[in-house]
Amino acid sequence: MGKGDLKTRKGKIHNGSYGKHWPKPKKKNTNSRGTVDDKKGFEKTIRQISFFAFLFGMKNSKIKVEEIGVNKLKTEIFFKKCHEGWAIAQQLIIFEILEIEKDQESLKIKLKEYRRERKKDFEKKVRQKINFSKFKTNVLRSIGSAIGCTILGGATHLIRRLYLEELPPTLSTSNLGSVIRKVDEINENNPLEFALIADITNFIQIGDILYKGEDFVQLIEMKEGQKNIEAKKIIDNLKKNKKSIEEIDSVVKDKKMGKQVKRMFRQIEKGNRVVKLIKNDKGIDPLRGVEMKLLDSEFPYEDYHMELIELIEKCNREHHAYNVIEDCVLIGAYSHEHKFKGKYILEALIKQFTGKNYPVTNYIRLISIPTVQPIFSKPFGIKDTINIIFDRIRISLCIDFDKLIGIFNAFGAEANWLTTKQTQRIKEYSGSSHGIFTFKNQAILIKYKNEERCLGNGIVARILFDNQKPTSAVGMLLSAIK
Repeated sequence: MGKGDLKTRKGKIHNGSYGKHWPKPKKKNTNSRGTVDDKKGFEKTIRQISFFAFLFGMKNSKIKVEEIGVNKLKTEIFFKKCHEGWAIAQQLIIFEILEIEKDQESLKIKLKEYRRERKKDFEKKVRQKINFSKFKTNVLRSIGSAIGCTILGGATHLIRRLYLEELPPTLSTSNLGSVIRKVDEINENNPLEFALIADITNFIQIGDILYKGEDFVQLIEMKEGQKNIEAKKIIDNLKKNKKSIEEIDSVVKDKKMGKQVKRMFRQIEKGNRVVKLIKNDKGIDPLRGVEMKLLDSEFPYEDYHMELIELIEKCNREHHAYNVIEDCVLIGAYSHEHKFKGKYILEALIKQFTGKNYPVTNYIRLISIPTVQPIFSKPFGIKDTINIIFDRIRISLCIDFDKLIGIFNAFGAEANWLTTKQTQRIKEYSGSSHGIFTFKNQAILIKYKNEERCLGNGIVARILFDNQKPTSAVGMLLSAIK
């Protein structure tokens, strides 16, 4: 193997020179590296990667929080150390995901065998292992997503624009080798800049690299292979000669190449649109292709993270804690013996207060939702974050939707439940139920000014998982309607 080759238990996967930012992972035995059967080993891995991603910079730059941005020299040292830690974390995430993908392939083969032989007990165990491997990948990508979120200044509205609702990538079949070489080049040339590999995040689906310059953010699309190189040349010539992509059929006679050029052009356009949105907070939505303004709201953003921190602290002391946010969001935090009955207690409280069985959500679901703030970006601290991920602290949340309707009405909107028939007609008219929140097949219709819309899953996710206060979420939504 060459220097810097990425190595797995079964041999070499990708070539590349990783430089000082890419130390080769030490060979780990199955008891310490967190196989699909070993939660303790996996937790140890997550603690190690989290240290490099979130603590390495502060611990190795010897800077005080109040000096960041004030003392220029110390701030530069701090950024360099943060980027060094990010680079180590990035390599470790790639190494772990590649190993998980190998395990998944083996498990899928076993699953087919057991299904064919009708060995139900064995099939069940394999499915559990597959589910745990998906959980591991989600947690690893949550760390990558938190790094990406930091690069974007914590802007969750930008996270949503980089996600195209595509299936998660498979690293072992991607262009990882060329991406790593480009990342190496960027990170080694200037330690004050950083290149993040998109495929180690849950949300970056435009471009291969999120590039943080000293005073800019850019998306880089890597193209390899003769056809891609040829397609890129054709696009460059079209731009040079001021021709539109619609004229491609007159320029390229090969239909397959024409399709390749159009596909690449769309990818480049999406990337350019996102960069403009990041820079200007307005532009064209990369997914829908319509004009939009990201921060088109006069209402302030407000979250309930401090209330969650206090809830977690009380749970650590007393093993259970409750709170209600703006008389609308009910939250319970549980540990030890209370963890297994907490959800049912919260459901009983909801039934008592609302008279309805509104759904109770486990907070850890957020690791599988790409469009919300990553769990490692929360201000809980690494210890409590890991306790939540590994289910030592279980947080359950529920929205009282009648109270949410009341908040809309208090802002001057007219909000009410639709009947099941009205909801079905709206779904049929729109052609899809995608994005519309429903409870027992009923949607909530909101009328404000001259606009009508149904309550979307997006605002529900922002309240539950971004932890935005209901009045803030409602106020921002309505103030954006002109």
